Amino acid sequence: MDRPGNHKTTGRRNGDNQDETSEAAEVEQQNGSIHAEDPEDDDDAALMEVLQRRSRLAQEERRQHQSEQTAVDVEPGNKVSSRSSQTSTVAEDVEVEEEKEHPQNNGVGIELNGLFVDYSKDKKLDGNAALGISLGADQCISENVPDVNANATQESLPGAYACDGIPSNEEGSGESVDEEHGVLLDTATAPMREPQPETPMVLEARLAPTASSFRTPVSAAVEHCNDDVIEAVTSPTGENNQALPLLGILVLLAVVVLMVVGLTGAFTSDDSNPSTPTKLPAGGKSSIGNLTRMERIQEAGVLRCGFNVDRAVTYFDETGELVGFDPTMCRIFASAMSVEPEFVPMEDGQRFPEIVNDAYDVLIRGVTHTMERSIHEATTKAGIAFSVPYLYEGVKLAGDPFYVDQCANKNLKHIDECTGIRVCVFGPDTTHYRNLAGILPKRFLVPVAANQEIGSPLEGLVNGTCNLQGNGIVAEKIAREAGYKGPYHVGKDIYSKDPLAIVTHSEDPEFSDFVQSILRALLAAEFYNITRDKASIFPETHVFGEQYKHAFQKALSVGGHFGTLYAKYWEELIPRSSLNFINDGNTGLLYSHPLGDLLHDRGDRPLGHRLQSILDRGVLRCGIRLGRPGFASLSETGRIEGMDVDYCRAVAASLYQSDDEAIEFVALEEPSDGYSKLATDEIDVVAGATLTLENDVREPATGLGFAFTQPYYFGFSESEDNFCLATMQDDNDWAMFTYWVVAATFYAEESSINSTVSNRMPEVRLFGRNLKRFFRDPVLMVGSYADIYKRNVEPIIPRGGRNMLNAYPDLGPQHYIVPGFV
Repeated sequence: MDRPGNHKTTGRRNGDNQDETSEAAEVEQQNGSIHAEDPEDDDDAALMEVLQRRSRLAQEERRQHQSEQTAVDVEPGNKVSSRSSQTSTVAEDVEVEEEKEHPQNNGVGIELNGLFVDYSKDKKLDGNAALGISLGADQCISENVPDVNANATQESLPGAYACDGIPSNEEGSGESVDEEHGVLLDTATAPMREPQPETPMVLEARLAPTASSFRTPVSAAVEHCNDDVIEAVTSPTGENNQALPLLGILVLLAVVVLMVVGLTGAFTSDDSNPSTPTKLPAGGKSSIGNLTRMERIQEAGVLRCGFNVDRAVTYFDETGELVGFDPTMCRIFASAMSVEPEFVPMEDGQRFPEIVNDAYDVLIRGVTHTMERSIHEATTKAGIAFSVPYLYEGVKLAGDPFYVDQCANKNLKHIDECTGIRVCVFGPDTTHYRNLAGILPKRFLVPVAANQEIGSPLEGLVNGTCNLQGNGIVAEKIAREAGYKGPYHVGKDIYSKDPLAIVTHSEDPEFSDFVQSILRALLAAEFYNITRDKASIFPETHVFGEQYKHAFQKALSVGGHFGTLYAKYWEELIPRSSLNFINDGNTGLLYSHPLGDLLHDRGDRPLGHRLQSILDRGVLRCGIRLGRPGFASLSETGRIEGMDVDYCRAVAASLYQSDDEAIEFVALEEPSDGYSKLATDEIDVVAGATLTLENDVREPATGLGFAFTQPYYFGFSESEDNFCLATMQDDNDWAMFTYWVVAATFYAEESSINSTVSNRMPEVRLFGRNLKRFFRDPVLMVGSYADIYKRNVEPIIPRGGRNMLNAYPDLGPQHYIVPGFV
């Protein structure tokens, strides 16, 4: 039972914490007391004895290995994930290959964002001496020097932290807790507490509860180093030990300089407040050098847009200029950034590999947003980032009236009349082809490459290869311009869902947010009737910095608002109706996106670091705001209930195979608390978060952008117009995991699936075979969206308006104006 009045309510099994406590106590009993002590209370004689003993061992080791050299191999850009079940903090962009053979676990160590990692590569290193160098408030390097006796030298940069730690003995094993530093130690039997800060704390990629657990401020370290300790370290026997040869010093300095240059460029932190969350590089892995994508675009002065010639929306006019909707959108984005557009022709069938491989910055060419592509696109084995859809279409059949009227308009069920049908359709790796292949035998389909010079469905109709074309754009005007002379009918049915969206790099959230925000601004301008000639009255924005405060105004000045663009480029091709209008609040906005090929196996591609960490921990930490009946509140029995709670449970069920206890609810006082706790890795997801321009791009309390699912509720209040799940946006896998859990509940309702028949939900292998019940378990746990609403909200707020499904045949306007633009 959840206890009322606590800010954190957990569903963890009762015995877990007791087991951990007893295990720690058992290790402590075996190994003796190893709790941290104040260095001022250390006994100088004992310290001298330890240092002398270590000095003798070092001399013996040096004599045996005088000719040996040590090599330090630090490879930037790798990653480390936690093995600890007590904390899930992960040091991004750092990978460690643990050295199993190293007998003493002492060696080169790096501390990044609260994580101390052993980088030793030579198992013969003398672990009794170390050179410590600190790099900024959150970075600390400690490097073993095998040919130095017990000398321990520390150098620090201004405002940095020095390394402190405890060496482990090569005999024995176990884990113990250093209470002063709050860390897990891989310890052996140790006769006494070793002094600090003379030697580095060497851990095997174990994580501490706090980001500062492994650090002592340099000023404090200096205060602890009294004259007696310094004298003892310099000469424990009263004689000056053999110093490093000059050449050795130069070599060490060279290594140190290389490590400093490599690490300081990759990590930044707030020196004044170690608990302040580190801001991730906005461009993620797709940044070029030390520049984010937006910075790189500014430096180059051009925005690269992938394009493909198409008679409908991208073509050369009589002057040789590239015109149409796609080129115009490229010019709009370029104008918003105050750079020039550059049009990069796409290779046939290579649109996804080319954007993943950085051939261009943005792709506007009619791409359908599907679940498969957003998580594990088949040709690239990577997730693709999509904007909100700018156009909702679906494949229709058009051409020879006989086959349209007798086959297409009669559900393609009249075998005799349809035996001669031949449908040209983009494919085979397109949503159009896959959907038609689910209706017609493949022998009736003629897949053509998605390139005009090689072929198109319309050209197949013109040259007689096919008697029908299957396409999203089937207007007779385009067929006549292409040279089609015969009679022409357009079928009445739509055979696919195709929300067309703009594509960017999934690991480049800042630029993706920029593109998405420009598109949303054009929709907001239409809603508020701010036309091209009034562009200057559209509000400034500061979420992307002072440089881009006029971005929305510049975008509007190119071609006007979205309604103007639609009328100019789309109206003759796809007359504007239903889904492609802006929702006025009276019809449903819950839209189930197309899924794609869910059985495309992920293979050995690793999961994102954040998703993998949550799986390893075995508990989902979900932030909720209590006191909101219907969404998150305590029942009379003390149980936490509500729609927000159910979505937390749905995510946990998908992660942990319907384990309802594998979840920890963290109470939030204010909306901003959720973002702060996400940024400091205290929680994994926030339920009931509101998508706004600020929260999406640069939330005020943290200065960070966040990833949001589709809203699952609309109209709570004026300041909270929608409720979503929100996560950090530094792991596309985790962001998409939560996104599609919410989408699964929409899909379930649309498909009339509830918890009793949850096995009718499709199997999913995009996250790997261990998560193949990704869609089934959430529905098994909480049911469809209709079930969730009826159970939690219906008694308080009857369902209607935007909280209804937007599904065939009762399709309504789908464009939603996100708060915060005007």
